[in-house]
Amino acid sequence: KQVVHTKADGTDTTVEEQLLALNSTLKSAIKYVDYQVTLDSNAYVAPFSYYANNYLPISDIEKYGTPISATLMASSGQAHPVALTLMSNGKYHYTCVATAAKGVMTVVFLKVN
Repeated sequence: KQVVHTKADGTDTTVEEQLLALNSTLKSAIKYVDYQVTLDSNAYVAPFSYYANNYLPISDIEKYGTPISATLMASSGQAHPVALTLMSNGKYHYTCVATAAKGVMTVVFLKVN
């Protein structure tokens, strides 16, 4: 509040005002999207009995921006990691393993205009 400076357009502002504006912009740039995921049987990665290999919908990438993280919450309430990879075809691929056949994958998207 106490530090006042002149912006490029000639108006005065405070550091507090500028930080509040930046925080507001960042909050609106982040979106959380939930996907219902059905996993396939997995006989290869113990102790995980299920896995999923798929792509995020291109329409969601266009709408929400770049996926920056993801987590799978199994129906049992246990959280499982998700790997996100940008493929050479321009699609975002996800891979996850879990102890349950169904879960909700929450993807965090960032879209900066």
